[in-house]
Amino acid sequence: MDTGQILLAAFFGWLIYEAIRRFLRRTPAKSSTKNKLVVQARNLKNLNTRKHWPSGIAVAVVGEGSYTANIFRVAQNSFGEQADRNCIAFLVPEEGNKHDKNAVMVAIEGEHVGYLSRDDAVDFRLALKNAALGISVTSCYAHIGWGGVGAEGKRLNYSISLDVDWFEA
Repeated sequence: MDTGQILLAAFFGWLIYEAIRRFLRRTPAKSSTKNKLVVQARNLKNLNTRKHWPSGIAVAVVGEGSYTANIFRVAQNSFGEQADRNCIAFLVPEEGNKHDKNAVMVAIEGEHVGYLSRDDAVDFRLALKNAALGISVTSCYAHIGWGGVGAEGKRLNYSISLDVDWFEA
């Protein structure tokens, strides 16, 4: 084999690889979501709540490390300074979440900032049921803390805590 044949074989190998890769990345067909609350990112800015939960206990939001950019926009702290902001969080039950059937998204000012833990999500869903709210969007007070830059110049994760008593339906 000469150099031209090797290059031609490499090109066709790459072409086949790209065709397969693009085929596998296609989005799957959408399933029917009738009677299910499905909130897409573009709709988070216009959430309406059926209930604002009274203050009670501190409930930590999990997964916030995956939404740092969103939290930074909401926290409004300058780069390097720690966040300390009180706000209102929306609790959005996610029907059809493939990872957790009881998943509850937490959104603040139209930004997805994390989830309730699996245990808290089960308690929350029970509270919704007891308050006859179905899978409604509800709200509560929240606090965003930390963030900023640590002593060695390392970026610190944010912490989001909800102030909620969902057992007081």
